[in-house]
Amino acid sequence: MSNTPRQRSASLRPAPSPSIPHGGRDPVRSASQLLGVAGLVAAVPAVDETIILPLDHDGIGRGIVVISGTQAAAQMLDCVELVAQALPGYRLGVVSVRPSTPLDDHDIDLWCEGCELATAHGGELVDWLVVSGNDSRSVPNHFGFAPRPGWSPG
Repeated sequence: MSNTPRQRSASLRPAPSPSIPHGGRDPVRSASQLLGVAGLVAAVPAVDETIILPLDHDGIGRGIVVISGTQAAAQMLDCVELVAQALPGYRLGVVSVRPSTPLDDHDIDLWCEGCELATAHGGELVDWLVVSGNDSRSVPNHFGFAPRPGWSPG
């Protein structure tokens, strides 16, 4: 593992702004805020990775987990389970960076499985964003699921 700082991915979000919540202080309540936070830690150039933001009961981010090398979409489930086990009761915002694999119809099944995994550990999966190239989409929003209470899909 390299000790060099990770560069921010330009495809995820522009430079930090007042609209990006500060960790440990400001609540994260929308997909755009989740994407903004993920953009601060995503690799440049983009690589296959999963970024998870654990949120406490007030929606405040309590860390960022970055797991590189998650090429298969289903690896998101392993990431969610790992964090849900380590931090039971947390709400999880997930961003999958998949440079060459856009969102597809199978992702809705993975969303449902991820929700079950988080719930099994007393938590909740609040959103799963798939970033591919310059496109980012919320899986539940794309497939017509209602947003979680207190969460904005925009």
